[in-house]
Amino acid sequence: MMNYEDFLFTVTLSDETYAGLLIKVEEFYRNQPPVNDLQVLTSDFVSDRYSKKVYYFAVLKRGYENNKVSVPPFVNDEDSK
Repeated sequence: MMNYEDFLFTVTLSDETYAGLLIKVEEFYRNQPPVNDLQVLTSDFVSDRYSKKVYYFAVLKRGYENNKVSVPPFVNDEDSK
């Protein structure tokens, strides 16, 4: 049985500059395979002036399209039970 929580995951990225972090965030989303139907539930940028870094945090949902599980082609229905 698959739970909704099985499809949630978090992403944390950091860099010393805001511009560098934006590039990392863009590359992260560009490198995600389209079969996963990725959806951003929440995200935020945080700056830490003491460590002189900028952070990107996100909670993502993967594998759901219109509340239905989208199974990758290499997994058959018997494996997902």
